[in-house]
Amino acid sequence: MNRLGHIGFALLAGTGTSALLGLSFFPTVWLCAIAASFSTLPDIDLHWQSGHRGGTHSLAFMFAIGLAVGTTVLLAVACIFPHILPYIAPYFPSAAGIRISSSLAFAAGFAPVVIGIGSHLLADLLTYRGTPLLWPSDKKKYSLRMFKSDSAMNVIFGLTGFILFLALIFTLLPP
Repeated sequence: MNRLGHIGFALLAGTGTSALLGLSFFPTVWLCAIAASFSTLPDIDLHWQSGHRGGTHSLAFMFAIGLAVGTTVLLAVACIFPHILPYIAPYFPSAAGIRISSSLAFAAGFAPVVIGIGSHLLADLLTYRGTPLLWPSDKKKYSLRMFKSDSAMNVIFGLTGFILFLALIFTLLPP
């Protein structure tokens, strides 16, 4: 798939997850924006000599990046947020006394990354080329062989994901 297809597929996955969990406006925007941002990360291997659809297209890569981002968000919330809260509280009275649990902070980083990269892996799994999901223990490329990577499905996923994301956002807009 190309970039448009991967971003659209991530928006579909993020929108669906948000709707299933009943998330409100801001968590939905966060989830979908981060998922869409990370949805093209596995294709960083296009810039390497080792070839495309290698280790960056695996579940190990997805969980490693998810853990790294989740931990970074957790540390940022635990170490930085308490120190900046006194400075922002006068401008946002509703922020006074906010306590963010460590599990929520971790999930706010981990979940959107896993959804974004996971949607990339799933989209590539649908193509003829497949993806090495179980790398490094198994380098076999798994494929459902439903369509070619460069097919019109990129535009279909791209537009459908964007339209459904906008539809959900407009239903969740605060009054």
